[in-house]
Amino acid sequence: MKIGLLLLGPGEPANRSPVVSQCKRQARMLEGELRRRRHDVTAFLGLMGGKPKVVECVRAARAANVERIGVVPLFPICEQTTTMMALDAVEETLAELAWQPPCREVTDWHRHPDYYRIRADGIREHAFAENVELHAPDTALLFAAGGAAKKHLRKGPKYVAYVEEVCRGIARELGRSDYTIGYRRPAKAEGSWTEPEIDQVLEKVSASRLLVVPVTEMQEQVATLNVLDKSFRKAVEKRGLTYHREPIPFESPRFANMLADVVEDLLRPEPIMGDLNLRRCLCRGTTRAFCLNAAS
Repeated sequence: MKIGLLLLGPGEPANRSPVVSQCKRQARMLEGELRRRRHDVTAFLGLMGGKPKVVECVRAARAANVERIGVVPLFPICEQTTTMMALDAVEETLAELAWQPPCREVTDWHRHPDYYRIRADGIREHAFAENVELHAPDTALLFAAGGAAKKHLRKGPKYVAYVEEVCRGIARELGRSDYTIGYRRPAKAEGSWTEPEIDQVLEKVSASRLLVVPVTEMQEQVATLNVLDKSFRKAVEKRGLTYHREPIPFESPRFANMLADVVEDLLRPEPIMGDLNLRRCLCRGTTRAFCLNAAS
């Protein structure tokens, strides 16, 4: 059966945003890994901002005459304005096209057992390359998460709990029990947002160097480059600390292998019988959605 794999990425409107090329690279790697595993899969990329849009992604799959589709967001942690909005865009486009192929979607995959290891190994490699002693008392570890408006947290995905779980899992793989979590709030954001903000966390750091790890994206987004590597870095260095940020391992073959595991289970006749313990997603309210979080 010919399968269309719809990969949903963040995208950014900036013409020179690195996200588009990185997501395309991830799509090619995942498609290649699934084909190596003897699945007749074609990957189609749709971005929440910039091009190709999610609408174009669905239309391209239909034009390719795929017989069924699998939908996988390239966001490791499920959140209302990223994962859920991207999946809603697919659902709306399918309705507009009056096209209803067999479809399954995954909403969250951060509990894949390899995800924490991939991130922890990337941190170790960066620390070694930068000559940073990861376990030194004067090395502070800060996990930087994308901020979310609290009004979007009242129902649906347990975003803050998932962020804390990811940070705890990565830290455990690193053998670190001391770390902090800070949220990046958009400059013009209004209303109440997740706390503490990274600037507030910085004020309490007592160390000579700060190792920053972005945990809610799998691409080097403009927001990461501008907020963390420019404005936040200046604030860190103004306080007399040395700034280090782990590069996001978007090109890691292990990342493609991990997502291939998720897709394989998603496309089984019965996904919950797979190795990853997929369950029907309680947040989506549809029988075609699965995730790794519903068991808890």
